[in-house]
Amino acid sequence: VDTTPLAHVRIDAAARTVTAGAGAAWHTIVPRLQREGFAVKVMQSNDDFTVGGSLAVNCHGWQQGLPPIASTVRSLRVVTASGEVAVCTRDNEHRELFRHVLGGYGLFGIVTEATLDVVDDVYLVAKRTMTRPETYLETFLEQTADDSVGMTYGRISVSPQSFLEGASVNVLRAVPA
Repeated sequence: VDTTPLAHVRIDAAARTVTAGAGAAWHTIVPRLQREGFAVKVMQSNDDFTVGGSLAVNCHGWQQGLPPIASTVRSLRVVTASGEVAVCTRDNEHRELFRHVLGGYGLFGIVTEATLDVVDDVYLVAKRTMTRPETYLETFLEQTADDSVGMTYGRISVSPQSFLEGASVNVLRAVPA
């Protein structure tokens, strides 16, 4: 199902939300949010994915300590296999369908629109710490122990020249813009 024509984006600054069509790509949404002083709360690391695709897989992001994107969804508009259009929310309308659609890979319905929480935009600076796989967890915990961490990700080498020999912990901390 090609949802890319469903690419509208509406920002509600007072509600701290963005409502986007399922076909809206993150590379369209992120700059629009930034102009309003906001950022996506959770999204995949690449910005070429669509909102609908991200919700269908319940993607995770690099945002430190946050669960996958489903945690940021306020409401969904879904077309079911029977052709019904349902507005779903976490606690009220069609809440069972809401739970099934997020991460449901399109098996329970096709998302056509979603309203998501947004956060204040902050400036982050990255720092990489090299380590070894056997000390990765210790290094990760040391590097992410304070509240200034906004995003983090790690990598263990899969290069044929250094397979499973090296690792990095990459931490992005909030700093004044």
